[in-house]
Amino acid sequence: MIICEHCGTKIDIIKDKRCPNCGASYAKNNDYLEYKRLEKERQENVNSFIKFVRKMFATNYIISIIVFIFILAIFVFLFINFASRMN
Repeated sequence: MIICEHCGTKIDIIKDKRCPNCGASYAKNNDYLEYKRLEKERQENVNSFIKFVRKMFATNYIISIIVFIFILAIFVFLFINFASRMN
């Protein structure tokens, strides 16, 4: 909610595009501009967090594959050594 600078009426900026009382535009209203700035900053923070999470999942996925290959190599090595001792 912001206050109309022309008539003082509360404006629900989610619902109303103009002041419901006097019809004035609030595009240059200081409260509205501050709201838009904070909303943009919040969206940038959310986008930054999403990028961070995606990067972490990608990193964890790569690390998981490397660990799996390493463990598989150990099992193959042990199997080959065990099989050679049996002969």
